Amino acid sequence: MQKRNTLLVLLFLLTAGLAAQFVDISLWSNLRISGETSNQESIFRCETIDGYAIQPELLYSSASGWQAAPMTNTSGLTFEAAIPAEPTGEQSIRLRAHQDSFTFLMPGYFGATTNENQLVNYAFVSTDTIGEPTNTGYTHLDIIEEYSGMSDNRIYVGIMNNGGGFPVFNLFAAEAYIYLSVLVNPETLLQDSTAYVMVHTLDVGVIGPGLYKVDAGALIDYQNIDFNSFTQIADIQTNELSGDDTLILSCDLNDLTSDPEWGPWPSNTNTIGVIALTMLIDIGTQMNVTMTDMAEVAVFHMKRFAFTPSQNTIPQLLLPQVVPAGPASCYISCYYLDAEENFPLVREIVFDDGTVESLVPESQDYSDSVRFSFWTDHDWSTATLRFSDNNTDFVTVDILNTTSISDEPEPKVITSLQVMPNPVSRNAPVSFAMKLDSATRIDAAIFNIKGQKIRVLYAGTMVSGNHSLVWDGKNTNQQTVSSGIYFARVRAGQTVSTVKLAVIR
Repeated sequence: MQKRNTLLVLLFLLTAGLAAQFVDISLWSNLRISGETSNQESIFRCETIDGYAIQPELLYSSASGWQAAPMTNTSGLTFEAAIPAEPTGEQSIRLRAHQDSFTFLMPGYFGATTNENQLVNYAFVSTDTIGEPTNTGYTHLDIIEEYSGMSDNRIYVGIMNNGGGFPVFNLFAAEAYIYLSVLVNPETLLQDSTAYVMVHTLDVGVIGPGLYKVDAGALIDYQNIDFNSFTQIADIQTNELSGDDTLILSCDLNDLTSDPEWGPWPSNTNTIGVIALTMLIDIGTQMNVTMTDMAEVAVFHMKRFAFTPSQNTIPQLLLPQVVPAGPASCYISCYYLDAEENFPLVREIVFDDGTVESLVPESQDYSDSVRFSFWTDHDWSTATLRFSDNNTDFVTVDILNTTSISDEPEPKVITSLQVMPNPVSRNAPVSFAMKLDSATRIDAAIFNIKGQKIRVLYAGTMVSGNHSLVWDGKNTNQQTVSSGIYFARVRAGQTVSTVKLAVIR
């Protein structure tokens, strides 16, 4: 049949396409969650790939098992779903999408208490046509569904067949049966065509159970596969879920990713290309290999997304600033920090005339502080920055328009500001090099993540030219600061420059 004739040509071409197109991005990016709202739900958002009409599917964990939540395209590439919150405990989210002959998904995650013997804990990948091969005597080689799983150190591929168990040998027919899963790194397949194969079969001399590596080109001509070109690099584990007609193949991720041909791991996309296959070997004198079935190509996104909705604290707004930006305009900014890494559902500035505008984030990675900013030529005197991660509890900061917005732009006093080193390690001092266009009042200070001033570096007038300041990593009390995020702020007249510092001890 056509499906068997194409064999791993499909795998090779499609994963090569992944390597060429998705090397710097994942199918889903900027995965984020809000705090629990008054409707007892959290809002999940992510972005998808530009140029691909991909509708993601979302499953979330609940006390009654995995449930589906509809994903809505809110704007551009952004999708959103409302996740009913559990009153206690951690919840997880899994994403899946189908595009042409690919399935992209986040595998089921196995923690310390997750049962690997229950199919419900694996993530469904795709279905396969029932009735392949057409010989009814080989229903055990007929793949009808594929499943996926991962833990912190293993990858799992589940093959569901059309019944008959998973025998590896038929003495009377002189046949051996192979159940295997091919694994590739989509980002390195074009540069190094090495594929990896988890094999479950009888040890027939030329091939036995284990994790192998092989040139991907050797897999394409399946009728002439030279198993002598397979190099075993590790063992695998198998687990037959007999009540579900499913065989689980798994290997240690370190055995896979530590191989020199695999490439850097974690990779840019954290993805692994996967395809499940079954084969029949005539163990007579010819040792003929017959491809009996293969599942759809899958791409596992090897990253877990979990959150605890019952835990929530009000976010912090740090270092609010108003900086001239040109004729009759200014930039308004602040840093947003959330202890639970929740994104804000509300991120607005309310001007004194009642006008409300939304601030724009410079990043969607809420594991760290995120700078929000807004450019305006609005005529205003006072305004309020207003944020909330759950639409119920708000944090506000009042700001004054300290700039003289006029038709003439404010001269830019600081023409350059460089900070070295950054990140700051051990007890190395931090140098601030700056160039001033004119003599001016300089106020330079270090702030902690709470926005508290912990050290004044300079307060006075500097002449034009090149200057440098040094921070020795200590606070006002001459105590060495702990590891964390700090901010260096230099004000020269109406010009304010802020640099984020990462201190690592």
